[in-house]
Order: sequence, then C-alpha cells, then structure tokens
Amino acid sequence: MTAVTRRVLEMLVRVLAWIGAHPNDDAGFQVLVVRLQTVVTRMTQVVDEQRGGRVDTRAARVRKRELRQAMLAGPIALLSRIGSLVGGDHPELRVTFTFRPTANSMLAFLRAARVMFEQAQANVEVLVQHGLSASALTQFGQWLDEFERMMALGAQGRTRHTAATRQLEALTKEGLAIVRALDASIRLRYADDRQAVEQWISTQAVIGAPVEKAKAGDGSTHGGTPTAGGDVRPAA
Repeated sequence: MTAVTRRVLEMLVRVLAWIGAHPNDDAGFQVLVVRLQTVVTRMTQVVDEQRGGRVDTRAARVRKRELRQAMLAGPIALLSRIGSLVGGDHPELRVTFTFRPTANSMLAFLRAARVMFEQAQANVEVLVQHGLSASALTQFGQWLDEFERMMALGAQGRTRHTAATRQLEALTKEGLAIVRALDASIRLRYADDRQAVEQWISTQAVIGAPVEKAKAGDGSTHGGTPTAGGDVRPAA
C-alpha cells in the first residue's frame, strides 16, 4: 500500500466516524455513506490481499535461493564429479553431468537441473556403481519439486500483489470522489455552524505534509491530499 493510499484510507475512516457523530437521515446522503462504507471495507480486504501477495513473493524468492544453493553444493556437485568418473566407460555421461550454472534466471536453472535429474534417473544403475547415493538422487528430486512449487507461489504472489495494487488505486479514487460529494452536502447542511464545518474540514484532510496556510482573507484552514511535489490540496 502506498503512503497516499494509506493516508486516504485513514481519512475515509475518520470521515465515517465524523458522520456517525453527526446523524443525517437524508436519503441521498445515506446512499453516499453506504457507498463509502463499502469502499472502506473493500480497501481493507484488498490491503490484506496485497500484503499476502507480497509475503508469498518474498518467501518464495528466499526459499528458491536456498534450494538453488543446496542443489549446487549437494546433488549437482555430486553428479558432476561422478559423471567425470563414469566418462571413461560412458563418455556421453561426462557431458550430460557437466553442469555450469551460468544462467541468470531461476527458470533456466530449474530447466537445466531438471534435465540433469532425469538423466541421472535414466542412468541410475551405472551411476550407483560409480558411487552415486540413491538417497542423494531422491533428495535432488524432492528439492526440484519444492523449487517448482516456489516458482508457482512467487508467480501467484506477484499476480495477487499487482491486482490488489490496481484495485487500491481505483478504490482510492472512488473514495475521494465520494468524500467530495459528501463535502458539498455537509457544507450546505452546516452552513450556519462554523464549528461543525471546521471540524469537518479537519476530518476530511489527508495528512501527509504541512497544511497550507489559509489565503489572506479566507479565515479558514483546509486539509488536503498530498501531491507529487509534497504540497497539500483539499480532499474535497
């Protein structure tokens, strides 16, 4: 969640609290309130979805690195060394098990390692005769399967995070639009109640930078949404 989205969500919650303390039974006003409640509820849910996607992506990234290092240091190194021993009788295997992890992408690593594993399974009898441990080959297969699961988890996490981010952007805009509509209604209703209007202005300000000083002769202070330059503009 971006800083702007977080501040807007905090503001929307304050707005609902202010409205709860200042009842208004007008049908049109209530339609806006219900819409705003729906937006806040959905934003909260999407924030959790976004966070979950980010957590899955990071967890998958860390585990893939661990598995890659374990396979390179363990079964891949073992197969490479045994392949050099077998090469005298089976020269084709020397090439098969010469593993050079120069690929930068995890997907390329997985493909190369999977080919190596499959070739080891196909020639397991020969390799065992030259010192391959059956348990090491089994472990290799288990790590490869987990690596693939982590690849899928990371992809799903990125998809969830991206989708949630786009939803939050849309919901943020919708929430601000609803507040602008509420602002017009509230200012009209409390036109003769200066204190209520000032409280409302403070409530619907999106705090992210120092509040702009009121213009000369204005007599009021306006909160607002932060712009790219760090300024503050009225949320309404």
